[in-house]
Amino acid sequence: MSANPLFVYPLLTEEEAKSWFINSSSRSFLSRIGYKRKQWIRFELVYLPYFVFTYGVHRENENREVTVAVDGLCGTFTYFDLSGSYEEDGKKKTLFAPKISMTEAEKLASQEYQMNLLQTRIQGQGVGTRRKLLRCQLVYYPYWVGYFKRKGVFDFQTLDGVNGRSQGIRMRKVFLAAFTGRQLNNPK
Repeated sequence: MSANPLFVYPLLTEEEAKSWFINSSSRSFLSRIGYKRKQWIRFELVYLPYFVFTYGVHRENENREVTVAVDGLCGTFTYFDLSGSYEEDGKKKTLFAPKISMTEAEKLASQEYQMNLLQTRIQGQGVGTRRKLLRCQLVYYPYWVGYFKRKGVFDFQTLDGVNGRSQGIRMRKVFLAAFTGRQLNNPK
């Protein structure tokens, strides 16, 4: 594993994130039928930890690399693209400490990747037969969080800080784990 974590550079600006949060709540079905709109309280950029694993996969006469990741809070598996822009400095960023170890994350990544290979074989697609772990890296990924209040209840919505996609129920548990866990640093 590399000694220093990487920080993915957010492509979505604060203004773009705010605009999306505010406009999405005014376009929602509930707001159109008269349901009380969200009262936005604040917006912030947070970084969640991911353990990123690159496997060398051999299939017939072809070698290739596959990069997968496991979030450091709940162990959710995903494919990961390491071709983005990175920053070296984590200062003045809201970071959350991983709750699972690199060893646990590698085990989860290996199991999930194996399941994905099995599903691909069942669907009749050719997949790699041998794999070897080449690299592992701790990467912090940016998300915009919008906090709001509606009918006296506080809640939040999240956006991917790179591609601007709204994060759904699968990621909600990861954010809840982050918010209830230990924060590494806070720029405020």
